[in-house]
Amino acid sequence: MNSPEQDAGPSLAAAREARGLTHAQAAEQLRIATALIVAMEEGRYQDLGPAVFARGHLRKYAALLGLPADGLLADYDASSARVGESSLIPPASAHTPVRTGKRMDRRWLTWLLVALLVVVAAGGGWWIWKTRFAPPPAAPVPLPAPIEEPAPAAGEPAQPPPAAEQPGSATGEEPKPAATTGSLKLEFSRPCWLEVYDARGDRLAYELAEPGAELSVGGQPPWRVVLGDAGAAHVSVHGQPVPIPGKLVARRAATLSIGLDGSIGPAAMVASRD
Repeated sequence: MNSPEQDAGPSLAAAREARGLTHAQAAEQLRIATALIVAMEEGRYQDLGPAVFARGHLRKYAALLGLPADGLLADYDASSARVGESSLIPPASAHTPVRTGKRMDRRWLTWLLVALLVVVAAGGGWWIWKTRFAPPPAAPVPLPAPIEEPAPAAGEPAQPPPAAEQPGSATGEEPKPAATTGSLKLEFSRPCWLEVYDARGDRLAYELAEPGAELSVGGQPPWRVVLGDAGAAHVSVHGQPVPIPGKLVARRAATLSIGLDGSIGPAAMVASRD
């Protein structure tokens, strides 16, 4: 009488052929490798892997062919493929180290060390900059000690405080007299942009003069006068006309310096004081 390993294979092959299936078609329906179909029909159960997988393949193949699964499983259990099995763990997984939480702990420790090194480096850089490149604090400027006047002796009259010096007395320069209101007069025959400043930089006029407009200004001479259209302006000082030389006109505009005596010349563009 043949052993179960010799009887099971031919019965599987006969049932498959009775259903008109090839090895590849049967493997495709079970979604397994064709080599596993051949191994089951030839009784090479050791090629099916561990028992948990081998029994599963046999059970599904029996269902596909309409055979009772119990007989096939009994043949498998009685076969030599079960001898020496001690574990259901696949051979490949038996040599795979089990991962634990230590790797995660080491990774977090690595990040912690990197962050600590960054903080230490930043602190060291700041200390080096402070000690080598930061400007030293400014030393406080001592205030001069007050000068104490000696107390007058008994019976001596107290000395009066020195009189304040008049402006210009130390240098010998006389202060410039301020011009009277209306010393400089401008009249316009057509529209003209106008700016007038005195010697101190005070702005006396800043406008667009209309035809027929008249403007009288005072302030401290000499005056600085800006005319957008020098030909449209008639200038006079103390009622005396002051003609504008043509050499001072550039593209119809002129920037003039007019003295209290009626002298006229070019003026530099300086900042005004409003």
